[in-house]
Amino acid sequence: MSEPKPTAYLGRCTGTVSALLLAAHFPSCLEKEKKRYIVDGNALFLTATEAAWRRAPASHFAGGGIIVAIGYPLNRELYDMRRRTLDLSPPTQTPISGHGGADVFLDFIQCSVRPAVKARFPQVSVSREALYGHSYGGLLALHALFTRSGLFDCYMASSPSIWWNNKFILREAKDFLKKEPVGENLPSLMVFWGSDEQSPRQRDNEPLEKYESRKQKASDFRMSGNALDLCEILRGCKRLHTVLANEFDGEEHTSVMPCSTNRSLTMFFEDWPLNQFHQIVGTKPAETEITPVGDPIALQVRADDKEAGHAPIDDVTGKEDARPAEDAQAGVQKIEAVTLAWGKGSMLMVLIFIWLLTLVNNLKTSVVYSLSAYATSSFAGHSLLTIIGIVASSMTGAVYIPMAKALDLWGRAEGILLMTLFCILGILPTVPDSWNVLAADVTNLRNRGLAFAFTSSPAIISAFAGSKAAEGFLANVNWRWGYGVWAIILPAFALPIYFMLAYNLRRAEREGILVRERKAWNFNFETIWWFMKEFDLMGVFLFASGMVVFLLPFTLASMAPHGWQTGYIIAMIVIGLVLLISFGFYETYLAPVPFLNYKFLTDRTVLGACLLDMTYQISYYCYAVYLPSFLQVVYNLDVATAGYVGNTFSVVAFVFLFFAGWLVRVTGRFKWILWVCVPLYIFGFGLMIYFRQPGGYIGYIVMCEVFFSAAGSVFILCVQLAVLASVDHQHVAAVLALLFVMGSIGGSIGSAICGAIWTNTFLKKLGQILPESAMPNLSLIYSCLPQQLSYPVGSPERDAIVEAYGYAQPRMLAAGTAFMALGFIWVGMMRNLNVKNMTQTKGNVF
Repeated sequence: MSEPKPTAYLGRCTGTVSALLLAAHFPSCLEKEKKRYIVDGNALFLTATEAAWRRAPASHFAGGGIIVAIGYPLNRELYDMRRRTLDLSPPTQTPISGHGGADVFLDFIQCSVRPAVKARFPQVSVSREALYGHSYGGLLALHALFTRSGLFDCYMASSPSIWWNNKFILREAKDFLKKEPVGENLPSLMVFWGSDEQSPRQRDNEPLEKYESRKQKASDFRMSGNALDLCEILRGCKRLHTVLANEFDGEEHTSVMPCSTNRSLTMFFEDWPLNQFHQIVGTKPAETEITPVGDPIALQVRADDKEAGHAPIDDVTGKEDARPAEDAQAGVQKIEAVTLAWGKGSMLMVLIFIWLLTLVNNLKTSVVYSLSAYATSSFAGHSLLTIIGIVASSMTGAVYIPMAKALDLWGRAEGILLMTLFCILGILPTVPDSWNVLAADVTNLRNRGLAFAFTSSPAIISAFAGSKAAEGFLANVNWRWGYGVWAIILPAFALPIYFMLAYNLRRAEREGILVRERKAWNFNFETIWWFMKEFDLMGVFLFASGMVVFLLPFTLASMAPHGWQTGYIIAMIVIGLVLLISFGFYETYLAPVPFLNYKFLTDRTVLGACLLDMTYQISYYCYAVYLPSFLQVVYNLDVATAGYVGNTFSVVAFVFLFFAGWLVRVTGRFKWILWVCVPLYIFGFGLMIYFRQPGGYIGYIVMCEVFFSAAGSVFILCVQLAVLASVDHQHVAAVLALLFVMGSIGGSIGSAICGAIWTNTFLKKLGQILPESAMPNLSLIYSCLPQQLSYPVGSPERDAIVEAYGYAQPRMLAAGTAFMALGFIWVGMMRNLNVKNMTQTKGNVF
């Protein structure tokens, strides 16, 4: 064996950016030799040649062989991260930007590298060839085996990136298993990894928090478990001669490279064939499990893995892979780039800004909630109070999906600005909870409950300040300013979030984490059509108009000239039903980009969470709409005090959301919490039926509010965790939008039920018991809250109004209680997922 004699060759590979650098190491005596091709040659060539040089004195080394290292023309760096990501990753059916060049790279090896080596060593007769790769290179070796098994005699995968693109390589393994062997010379497979890749040890002077984070990531990636699973699948494969799996004790992802390089070289050059190594060397990690051979391939994170609490993640570890997911939409890529680029200070600032924007939005909601009865009364429409809820819920529900698409296509920052603008213009009654998506982006699943509790905590302030502000608007200005002032306040608190995200996005671009294509915006027919198609404006129109037109008659019928037989009532029901049927038909057969992602509903956890949220919203809105009016009329409370009672939910939620978030963080599970909260909610509602009567003690009403507010706040938290735990980061906005749409539908239905009960009970009862002297004002009393309050407490007119409230309210509560019984079914549908060990986001997150 001579000294290492590298030779350089420059060649071009079609589809890559620039020339590849080849280096060859060869023995002094060349006749019939073995050839070993190594990718990431800049980093591994000297390691491989040194291993061969040290083995040369052994008699059984038999002259070694040719080592061909394939790298890139670099100056001081060992890796060209962008190019190796492209060249070493398999192509997919849906192209992924910056990935998928493995086939072109293998063509280059076959058509350019081999002829170049042959030309350099014309006297050599090749006896066998092998391909070695580490990490992404290991992924390339597996892809080459599964798609070109005849290209090499041996494939060597060191710490292969099996996790890449939702374990895409396992799909190729499945196809490989289905095919019959070709020829007699079957290839062999070697797989190597380090024991500390999945179970790392704490380094000297390493802070515990940093170690726990590193340990969590390593556990999530399951490098050892994935490699062993793959080997167990393939060991009985008739298309392979040998499968060898070898674990190196005490080695991590980078330190295992020289170990696997030396071991694979020794076995390939000295110990061929590999029959005696047909075994698994190493211990399977306790937390992993072997995929059954009968169904070996899991294309996505399996539900039973998630329930067991060891679901792998789709992210990348290591500095070279600290990039946004290439297969994600632009908005998801942007937020992943932001979280990869920013520090903890920026992350905390964004959470604080979200908290402030939530405070402002909650104040707005609280003020509007207290003023709605006075606003409708100004138009003699107090009895139509539920119509506002129907229209608001229907419009908000219709806009959720397009807004989610805006968040995914354009970005979180742009989406928040757009929603704020819509709220200011009055297109939306309130800003949709887009910051729930943003909060999900900057937290991991284990802490997401605490994060949602934190961003929801402003409710304890708005519960009191909002009610007092509403009273101030009525006393000192008018109710209109209670609506209009938010057009000034909301933008002032939304803009800091936008600028914070935009600044860190620019930072990510400067650091090379994200490379964006700048496209000129052309306002033409093609752009308009793309917008209409991508955001499914036809579906939005059919859904919103169908919901509104179909549900409004249930409130309006009692005031129609001929009741339910009135022509326009019948027409609205028929037209609304036709619109909703048309919506379903259009979305199923005609919509280029459907309004809803129906595949989510095939997951029983997502479906159960959505139905639970819808049922809860139906139950809540069956009673909540007329609660402020009830408290002011029956208990003679002022606007502020009635608002305090009505906002009991916000105060209770402040405590129980943090408690529930802490329980989820500690236990990792949320389903058991729902089993506790469903009966608690029904218990509180049932008690309210009894206590919500004229002459009762107001404290009992507050007590009931505490019971079902505690349960209801936990519902909101747990259903969000349920749907988020069922999808990857790419679908966070979409699945949250689906959840919010179902909740909005529930709110619309609940408001319609409330309105139907109110209009068919309150007016009828009031007409029966109102004193004769007040009968000329029956219609005015029915439709105007100030008119109801104008009668002194204890007067016959006020007593009649109070009794009418007492007649209508228990029926609303009974309807809400009956609906909530369905909650047991929906909770039973959900899987008992464990979010403690799930990782969904990238970068510096909470």
